[in-house]
Amino acid sequence: MLAATTTTWVVIGFSTASALLALAPLVAIAGIVIEQCIGDPTIYERTMKGVDRFIELTEKSRAELLSAPRLPLFDSAAAAEVGAAIDRALALKDGARRAIWPV
Repeated sequence: MLAATTTTWVVIGFSTASALLALAPLVAIAGIVIEQCIGDPTIYERTMKGVDRFIELTEKSRAELLSAPRLPLFDSAAAAEVGAAIDRALALKDGARRAIWPV
């Protein structure tokens, strides 16, 4: 009877310790997020504006790539136009990344 009780307490203790170790990082991350959002509400607004700008620039980049003709094999002028479109699209994507992750 005592062995069953000891085993039961070991299982309960192990389960409790495992649950606390699993929940501790989640609680810490939730605390950081809540502090950042509640501590300074402009952070949230700036972040959302950055996300909106990222989406806008990403869509412009896709439109730029779709507007260019397919890569021609024998027309150097058209190939230069495609290369310029790719350069513009990459510049837009770089701007989109900077909107999310400012340097």
